[in-house]
Amino acid sequence: MNIYLVNNAPTNIVSLLQHKNVNIWSRTTGLPSVITGFSWNALERVDAIILEISYPSDELHYILAQAIVLQRPTLCLYPKNREPREMLLHLQKPSVPKSVVARSYTTTTISEVIGKFLHSIDHTVQLDQTPNIKFTLRLTPAISHYLTWLTEFKNVNKADYLRQLLKDTAEKDNDYQKLM
Repeated sequence: MNIYLVNNAPTNIVSLLQHKNVNIWSRTTGLPSVITGFSWNALERVDAIILEISYPSDELHYILAQAIVLQRPTLCLYPKNREPREMLLHLQKPSVPKSVVARSYTTTTISEVIGKFLHSIDHTVQLDQTPNIKFTLRLTPAISHYLTWLTEFKNVNKADYLRQLLKDTAEKDNDYQKLM
């Protein structure tokens, strides 16, 4: 997947994208040799565009306009504490296609925000598997004793052991795999 990136913020979006195994193009790097410098042709060849919009510039506005015209999936990112109100008002206009989305981020959520965007374009892009759903489980004393013994024996904590057990079960369940 080819992503055109404009990032004038101090956030290191490049390293997050590299972990997703995508080709990153920008005004200065990653463009194929058939394209010299930025041109409309570069945006026609990308699968999606990611713009960090907390520091608006003429280049940013131009690329956003081209993304709208080309109807490229576009993710407009901004930090939660630095909301670019004027830019967000522009993005909420009815003339802006649904392929252009604006999302806020924090240092802990940016990877998830980018992952969800990329996954919405290409389902082969894996979402981060960071556990974030809390679940309460009540056990009998005998099962609790067994789980405590088992996890001490395997030198793993209870939550990780149960997560892995459920993941392995899901991978072997043919009915569930058909559903997926």
